[in-house]
Amino acid sequence: MVKKLLITFALIIILFLMSPMFMYWWGLSQIDGLGKPVDLNLTQDEKNEIWIAAREVGKPRLRKLNPYSYLLMVNCGVNCRDRFPGSNITAQAIRAEVSSQLNHGNNTHWQFTWMAYTIWATNNWSLDEVVSTYKSTRA
Repeated sequence: MVKKLLITFALIIILFLMSPMFMYWWGLSQIDGLGKPVDLNLTQDEKNEIWIAAREVGKPRLRKLNPYSYLLMVNCGVNCRDRFPGSNITAQAIRAEVSSQLNHGNNTHWQFTWMAYTIWATNNWSLDEVVSTYKSTRA
C-alpha cells in the first residue's frame, strides 16, 4: 500500500514538473510552420533606438528562454526585465504572426501559443533578427 502511494506521489510530482514542457510543445503545435525572421541590416544606432522603443533595458542582448525561465519571468514581472533581456521585444515581434495563424480559439489558447513561440524565437533567432522583425511589424 505504501509503495503504491509513493509511486503515485512520484508520478504526480513528475507530471507537475513536466507540465511547462507540455504547455510549450502544445503551444508550438498550434502554429503551421514557424515564421521566418526579417533581416533589415540595421545600424547599431537604429537597433538601440528600437530597443528603447520596445521598453527593453540595458544593452541590446537576447537571453534564451525555456518554459521554466519563462514562468520565472512572468512571476517576476516588470521588475526583472534586466534578468530576461530581449523577451519583451521578441514577444512583440512575433505577436502578429501568432495572431494571423490563430484566428480561432480562446484567449488561453492564444496565450500558450504566444508563450511557446516567444520561447522558440529566443532560441532560434539572433538579436538582429528579433529587432528587425519587431521593426517590420511596427512599420
